[in-house]
Amino acid sequence: MLSPSSLHTRFAALTRALLEHQPLWQPRPFAQQPLPWRVQHPKVAAWLLGLDDAALDQLEAGAPLPDTAPGALRGWWAELANLTELPRLHHTPLRATTPQASGIPGRKWQQVLAFAEVLLPRLRGDEQLLDWCAGKGHLGRSLATLCGRPTQLLEWNPALCEVAPQTDLVQTRCLDVLSPEAASLVTSQTALLGLHACGQLSERLLQVGCARRARLIVSAGCCFHKLADGQDAYRPLSQAGLLQPLPLDRGGLRLCSLDEVVSGRARRRDRRRALAYRLGWQALHQLPQPPGMIPRRQLKARFSDFARQRCNRLDLAQPSPARLARAEADGLAAARRLRALELVRFGFRRGLELWILLDRSLFLLEAGRQVALGRFCERALTPRNLLLVAH
Repeated sequence: MLSPSSLHTRFAALTRALLEHQPLWQPRPFAQQPLPWRVQHPKVAAWLLGLDDAALDQLEAGAPLPDTAPGALRGWWAELANLTELPRLHHTPLRATTPQASGIPGRKWQQVLAFAEVLLPRLRGDEQLLDWCAGKGHLGRSLATLCGRPTQLLEWNPALCEVAPQTDLVQTRCLDVLSPEAASLVTSQTALLGLHACGQLSERLLQVGCARRARLIVSAGCCFHKLADGQDAYRPLSQAGLLQPLPLDRGGLRLCSLDEVVSGRARRRDRRRALAYRLGWQALHQLPQPPGMIPRRQLKARFSDFARQRCNRLDLAQPSPARLARAEADGLAAARRLRALELVRFGFRRGLELWILLDRSLFLLEAGRQVALGRFCERALTPRNLLLVAH
């Protein structure tokens, strides 16, 4: 466990490194051309652009850089790897003796168990559990069974509340966690818990937990780019963060979650194809790429059919087969180049995520809490495997 002084030291060192390397991780190849770092590091760009598809897939999924990678690239990644190494939190193993709960997918069940392994040794015996942003209630109902104590589940989506449990121990309440009513449920006897509450919702968990003096706060954040309406960049919670700000807009925050370690083959294929289709469309008409996500049904079609359908919707002239073939080839080549150049940014994903969690840790320290920050499970189970525990 990092001591309070270690949290401050790590935060300062990570801030310095991220600011120094800001030209590497902040510009997005998809949105900014040419990339500033390519002029200073042509060997890095040439090596990346020479990777084949298999090597690109492996590096995007988190494989280590090979020895053939340029020294500059290996140095950047190694520096951030050293700064982001965290221990596994103290836990009591449960997996060997705990049968899987019904209705919970395998990977989710393993995450719930890993969360419980950290939580249970830290309970005193009289806390009431409050599952923040409970979804279908997988975490809350599992914890209620494991420790046999009253558990409340808060979820704003009525459809999810319908399938969430109601038992003698478990009560599901359909509430927006941003509301004052949700905050009023937190008391000094509460263990306030969040497993992958998104963006501002996990921030709110920490703020409410401190303001209402919850006895225990345990939170694993997710989707840091999901900010409050009208907010375009991350706002540090801690005084230390306000004194050492990092320019983290939505693009930088989204980078934290660009992991494919648990993505299935179909999802990875759809992402690749969507990027190629966007860039192929741009090559075809010199128009902006289609905004938002491309529906999966459109990605099942060939590029020529996708482009023709889009031309019909926008009342544009239909291109010839030859133009469509050239645009498809240009889109595929451009997508491959962008994926290769994006790898420079990928080495900074964990550093940006940890910077946010260190800021939150220091916020809790400033509120008078004892804080532990570390891994609660392995990355292969979920890339968002960092957990904050505050007494």
